Amino acid sequence: MADEVRTLASRSQNSTEEIRVIIDKLQKRTEAVVNAIATSSDLGNTCQSEASHSEEQLTAISTNVSEMNAINMQIASATNQQSSVINEISPPHVTSIAEIARQSDAMVEQTARDCHLLKQKADHLSNLVSQFKF
Repeated sequence: MADEVRTLASRSQNSTEEIRVIIDKLQKRTEAVVNAIATSSDLGNTCQSEASHSEEQLTAISTNVSEMNAINMQIASATNQQSSVINEISPPHVTSIAEIARQSDAMVEQTARDCHLLKQKADHLSNLVSQFKF
């Protein structure tokens, strides 16, 4: 009977040791799962924050694109107005402007010649006056 009690005690001790090892493994695995869940939660929060930031950036981009479209419309309108003005300046008007420019050029050349002649006469008159002594 004493042998049976010793055998039973030994088996109980071995079983207790096996249960302790299983509980230790279970605790370690549970701790790893808790850490993985915490890491996943942190990553989820980071992703949510980045998604919010991305949404803000996309909204800003959308606003900028809308503003650019409005500016492009203004440019297109101004270009159409300029085109209309250019079309109003028909070839006869351009010819008239060119003729006036040629006449102006001729007048400027004549004025330059007259100024040169006047300077020559002024120099001659100055020489004549310098011959007289007062």
